[in-house]
Amino acid sequence: MRCEKVKDLIMTGYLDGELKSSLKKRVDEHLLYCQSCKAFAAQLKDTVIKPFKESTRLRPPQSVWEGVKAAISPQEEYKEGFLQRLRDDIAEIFTHRKPVFALATALTLVIAVFIFTKIPFNGKRATNNYLQEQIDFLTYLEVNEDYYSDNGYMDLDTAIEEYFL
Repeated sequence: MRCEKVKDLIMTGYLDGELKSSLKKRVDEHLLYCQSCKAFAAQLKDTVIKPFKESTRLRPPQSVWEGVKAAISPQEEYKEGFLQRLRDDIAEIFTHRKPVFALATALTLVIAVFIFTKIPFNGKRATNNYLQEQIDFLTYLEVNEDYYSDNGYMDLDTAIEEYFL
């Protein structure tokens, strides 16, 4: 095993005892003959692991625990109606600590509302306009049919056109 790999394993899981037994065994074998990695492991143990093991555990005052408990305990159910809850939920979104997220959410909602309210009406109007244009054109052709046939426009002399006309 290469020294770089061993040093990475020492920093990530070896000293914490998080490595699989087969991998730990390979690191131990490498440490038997490589003094550089052995010194690295000892130095890391002295500077990183040892201070935490020798430190005393601090206990916060009871008032801190009570504040934490109050902050995470379930709140009372809403007594107001659906609209009040919805308003409160929306207000919570927009008072988010990250204003960019709140702005992006608001902008997305505005765009979605705009798209879903405008497109169906424009689509129907566009379809109606197209159909009206087609009806006008066909009516124009029907009214002016004699003009085209009298002036030789209808005599196209091809089999496919004679078949369809």
